[in-house]
Amino acid sequence: MSGEEKDLKISFQLSIPSKNTSESDTSSSSDTVIDTIESSSIESGISLANGYVSKKLNLSHCKVLVISEEVAMNRYFRYYIYLRK
Repeated sequence: MSGEEKDLKISFQLSIPSKNTSESDTSSSSDTVIDTIESSSIESGISLANGYVSKKLNLSHCKVLVISEEVAMNRYFRYYIYLRK
């Protein structure tokens, strides 16, 4: 990875399902962990995260995507979304 610019910090909030859940106990929520990865794009950040989580990550169940004003106002914003080369 040397030579790549890692100008994005991408934080993921991942759910850790409880091992002792029952259908009758729907009020309890699962534990979560937040991890941050430095990457050149969102896509490459997800790819890096997939290297150490047990299930493959994707944004199909994503409820919120927060982007800083600084990144959103950048004229090259679309390149942050997709893998930059």
